[in-house]
Amino acid sequence: MVRRLLSVVLAAAFVAFAAAPAFAQGGSTSSSISGTVLDTSGGAIPGVSLEAKNVATGNVFTAVTGTNGTFNIPAVPSGTYTVTVTLVGFNQWKSAE
Repeated sequence: MVRRLLSVVLAAAFVAFAAAPAFAQGGSTSSSISGTVLDTSGGAIPGVSLEAKNVATGNVFTAVTGTNGTFNIPAVPSGTYTVTVTLVGFNQWKSAE
């Protein structure tokens, strides 16, 4: 069961990094990190905690999946992030820097 969740969460985290930057007022750039966490049968996994930490600044942005398994972290400044995914009772997953 743990192995199955990790592969599902891993796929969701990679989808999250596909967000393209959008230009905001003042010339700064930001993006959003969003995705859906599903089990291998396509069922939504609610209550999964996600933390995106900016490698350069240490700023942390968080989200929790809703009942449909989706999450969104809006207005994240452009940069390199480490994403940590946690669900009580399962191993934590962390992306490589």
